[in-house]
Amino acid sequence: MPRGEKLKGKWMKKYSHITDTERVTIEHSLKGGMPLKRIAERIGKHHATVAREIRAGSVASGKGACGRITNRCAERRACQKIQLCMDKPDCTRRCAACRDCNALCPDFREETCAKLGAAPYVCNGYRDERECVLRKRHYIHSPAHKHYRGLLVKSREGTTLRAGCSRRRTAACPASA
Repeated sequence: MPRGEKLKGKWMKKYSHITDTERVTIEHSLKGGMPLKRIAERIGKHHATVAREIRAGSVASGKGACGRITNRCAERRACQKIQLCMDKPDCTRRCAACRDCNALCPDFREETCAKLGAAPYVCNGYRDERECVLRKRHYIHSPAHKHYRGLLVKSREGTTLRAGCSRRRTAACPASA
Protein backbone atom coordinates (compact mmCIF):
# COMPACT_ATOMS: atom_id res chain seq x y z
CA MET A 1 0.00 0.00 0.00
CA PRO A 2 1.52 3.37 -0.97
CA ARG A 3 2.32 5.80 1.81
CA GLY A 4 0.80 9.24 1.62
CA GLU A 5 -2.52 10.85 0.93
CA LYS A 6 -4.89 10.14 -1.94
CA LEU A 7 -5.91 13.17 -4.01
CA LYS A 8 -8.21 12.78 -7.05
CA GLY A 9 -7.30 9.09 -7.34
CA LYS A 10 -3.55 9.78 -7.29
CA TRP A 11 -1.21 9.11 -4.40
CA MET A 12 0.74 12.11 -3.18
CA LYS A 13 4.17 11.51 -1.75
CA LYS A 14 3.94 12.33 1.94
CA TYR A 15 6.30 15.01 3.31
CA SER A 16 8.06 15.75 0.01
CA HIS A 17 9.59 19.17 -0.55
CA ILE A 18 8.32 21.48 -3.26
CA THR A 19 10.75 21.56 -6.19
CA ASP A 20 11.80 24.57 -8.25
CA THR A 21 9.76 23.24 -11.20
CA GLU A 22 6.68 23.05 -8.96
CA ARG A 23 7.35 26.64 -7.82
CA VAL A 24 7.40 27.74 -11.47
CA THR A 25 4.05 25.96 -11.94
CA ILE A 26 2.64 27.74 -8.86
CA GLU A 27 3.80 31.13 -10.17
CA HIS A 28 2.35 30.62 -13.66
CA SER A 29 -0.89 29.20 -12.27
CA LEU A 30 -1.33 32.19 -9.95
CA LYS A 31 -0.77 34.56 -12.88
CA GLY A 32 -3.52 32.68 -14.72
CA GLY A 33 -5.92 33.18 -11.80
CA MET A 34 -6.11 29.50 -10.91
CA PRO A 35 -7.52 28.67 -7.42
CA LEU A 36 -5.20 27.10 -4.83
CA LYS A 37 -6.96 23.73 -4.87
CA ARG A 38 -6.48 23.38 -8.63
CA ILE A 39 -2.81 24.41 -8.31
CA ALA A 40 -2.38 21.80 -5.57
CA GLU A 41 -3.95 19.10 -7.73
CA ARG A 42 -1.73 20.12 -10.63
CA ILE A 43 1.51 19.65 -8.65
CA GLY A 44 0.28 16.74 -6.47
CA LYS A 45 0.41 18.55 -3.12
CA HIS A 46 -2.20 19.41 -0.50
CA HIS A 47 -3.77 22.88 -0.92
CA ALA A 48 -2.59 23.88 2.59
CA THR A 49 1.00 23.10 1.54
CA VAL A 50 0.60 25.35 -1.51
CA ALA A 51 -0.91 28.13 0.64
CA ARG A 52 2.01 27.93 3.11
CA GLU A 53 4.49 28.00 0.23
CA ILE A 54 2.86 31.09 -1.27
CA ARG A 55 2.79 32.95 2.05
CA ALA A 56 6.39 32.00 2.90
CA GLY A 57 7.79 32.63 -0.58
CA SER A 58 5.99 35.84 -1.54
CA VAL A 59 7.94 39.08 -1.81
CA ALA A 60 6.79 42.62 -1.08
CA SER A 61 6.63 45.15 -3.87
CA GLY A 62 6.53 48.90 -3.39
CA LYS A 63 5.35 49.68 -6.91
CA GLY A 64 2.25 51.80 -7.22
CA ALA A 65 -0.25 52.16 -10.01
CA CYS A 66 0.74 53.45 -13.43
CA GLY A 67 -0.23 57.11 -13.81
CA ARG A 68 -1.70 57.37 -10.30
CA ILE A 69 -0.37 59.02 -7.16
CA THR A 70 0.83 56.39 -4.72
CA ASN A 71 -0.98 57.54 -1.60
CA ARG A 72 -1.55 54.56 0.71
CA CYS A 73 -3.29 56.42 3.54
CA ALA A 74 -6.42 54.68 4.81
CA GLU A 75 -8.11 58.11 5.15
CA ARG A 76 -7.15 59.44 1.68
CA ARG A 77 -10.71 59.42 0.32
CA ALA A 78 -12.19 61.56 3.12
CA CYS A 79 -9.14 63.65 4.05
CA GLN A 80 -9.51 67.42 3.61
CA LYS A 81 -6.04 68.52 4.81
CA ILE A 82 -4.04 70.95 2.67
CA GLN A 83 -0.53 72.43 2.77
CA LEU A 84 1.23 69.86 4.93
CA CYS A 85 4.37 70.56 2.93
CA MET A 86 5.47 74.01 4.01
CA ASP A 87 7.91 74.38 1.10
CA LYS A 88 4.96 74.95 -1.31
CA PRO A 89 2.93 77.82 0.22
CA ASP A 90 0.89 78.37 -2.99
CA CYS A 91 -0.25 74.76 -3.21
CA THR A 92 -4.02 74.38 -2.91
CA ARG A 93 -4.28 70.66 -3.66
CA ARG A 94 -5.64 68.35 -1.01
CA CYS A 95 -2.87 66.34 0.62
CA ALA A 96 -4.68 63.16 -0.37
CA ALA A 97 -3.76 63.99 -3.97
CA CYS A 98 -0.04 64.32 -3.15
CA ARG A 99 2.60 61.60 -3.09
CA ASP A 100 4.43 63.35 -0.20
CA CYS A 101 1.41 63.20 2.11
CA ASN A 102 2.28 59.75 3.50
CA ALA A 103 5.64 60.97 4.81
CA LEU A 104 4.41 64.32 6.15
CA CYS A 105 0.99 63.70 7.68
CA PRO A 106 0.99 62.99 11.44
CA ASP A 107 -2.33 61.12 11.06
CA PHE A 108 -1.04 58.79 8.32
CA ARG A 109 -2.17 55.19 8.71
CA GLU A 110 -1.29 52.82 5.87
CA GLU A 111 -4.16 50.91 4.31
CA THR A 112 -3.45 47.24 3.73
CA CYS A 113 -5.15 45.26 1.03
CA ALA A 114 -7.77 42.83 2.34
CA LYS A 115 -7.06 40.52 -0.61
CA LEU A 116 -3.61 39.72 0.82
CA GLY A 117 -5.22 38.20 3.92
CA ALA A 118 -7.12 35.54 2.00
CA ALA A 119 -6.23 33.01 -0.70
CA PRO A 120 -4.23 33.34 -2.90
CA TYR A 121 -2.39 35.80 -0.54
CA VAL A 122 -0.61 37.57 -3.44
CA CYS A 123 -1.38 39.98 -6.28
CA ASN A 124 -0.34 37.57 -9.07
CA GLY A 125 -3.24 37.31 -11.49
CA TYR A 126 -5.27 40.11 -9.87
CA ARG A 127 -6.94 41.82 -12.84
CA ASP A 128 -7.06 45.30 -11.23
CA GLU A 129 -3.45 45.26 -10.03
CA ARG A 130 -2.42 48.08 -12.40
CA GLU A 131 -4.96 50.44 -10.81
CA CYS A 132 -4.20 49.52 -7.19
CA VAL A 133 -2.03 51.98 -5.22
CA LEU A 134 -1.67 49.77 -2.13
CA ARG A 135 1.46 47.81 -1.22
CA LYS A 136 1.61 44.56 -3.15
CA ARG A 137 2.97 41.03 -2.63
CA HIS A 138 3.96 38.70 -5.46
CA TYR A 139 4.93 35.05 -5.62
CA ILE A 140 7.99 34.70 -7.83
CA HIS A 141 9.56 31.26 -8.04
CA SER A 142 13.26 32.23 -8.02
CA PRO A 143 13.29 34.24 -4.73
CA ALA A 144 10.91 31.65 -3.21
CA HIS A 145 13.30 28.83 -4.11
CA LYS A 146 16.30 30.83 -2.87
CA HIS A 147 14.48 31.43 0.45
CA TYR A 148 13.69 27.70 0.71
CA ARG A 149 17.31 26.71 -0.01
CA GLY A 150 18.51 29.12 2.68
CA LEU A 151 16.11 27.62 5.24
CA LEU A 152 17.15 24.12 4.24
CA VAL A 153 20.86 24.88 4.71
CA LYS A 154 20.22 26.64 8.01
CA SER A 155 18.11 23.75 9.34
CA ARG A 156 20.88 21.28 8.55
CA GLU A 157 23.64 23.17 10.32
CA GLY A 158 24.99 21.52 13.42
CA THR A 159 25.62 23.03 16.79
CA THR A 160 28.96 24.63 17.48
CA LEU A 161 31.10 22.49 19.77
CA ARG A 162 33.88 23.81 21.96
CA ALA A 163 37.40 22.70 21.15
CA GLY A 164 38.11 19.28 22.63
CA CYS A 165 34.43 18.41 23.10
CA SER A 166 32.69 15.53 21.45
CA ARG A 167 28.95 15.08 20.97
CA ARG A 168 28.85 12.99 24.17
CA ARG A 169 28.47 14.81 27.46
CA THR A 170 31.54 14.50 29.63
CA ALA A 171 32.83 16.18 32.76
CA ALA A 172 34.91 18.49 30.54
CA CYS A 173 31.88 19.40 28.38
CA PRO A 174 28.69 19.42 30.44
CA ALA A 175 25.31 19.96 28.78
CA SER A 176 24.98 23.47 30.19
CA ALA A 177 28.29 24.65 28.71
